[in-house]
Amino acid sequence: MLGQPIMALIVLLYFFLGGVGVREHSFYAAVMVFAMFVADLFFSSPSILKILLSAILLSNVRATWIASRWKAESDEAVAPPRLNTTLADKFADQLPKWLWPKVRIAYYIFAAALFALTVLGLILINRRRI
Repeated sequence: MLGQPIMALIVLLYFFLGGVGVREHSFYAAVMVFAMFVADLFFSSPSILKILLSAILLSNVRATWIASRWKAESDEAVAPPRLNTTLADKFADQLPKWLWPKVRIAYYIFAAALFALTVLGLILINRRRI
């Protein structure tokens, strides 16, 4: 990303909005973040850290899938209250609840397009190497 600040901002936006989607239990956002990370893992230089982070993101996909199937009718299913006393609480608890409904559809399109372009670019790079 050095020397390409616009692409760095696009990738930052991709992962930030993906994190917001995961925070709001979006299975699609969890899968897209995991898929982008795994595409980078397979087509670039793999490392132990990337493999461990991929495993964490895979468990995140599983947890989001389980959370999306949760039955909210039971008394045990009541979510804890969201905090909003400090700035960090507002950023972590209040911002996703406010932002995700506004950017959800745009993120679906943006994530699919960026993932497709990334995979296409990585395939072309690997084809040139061979």
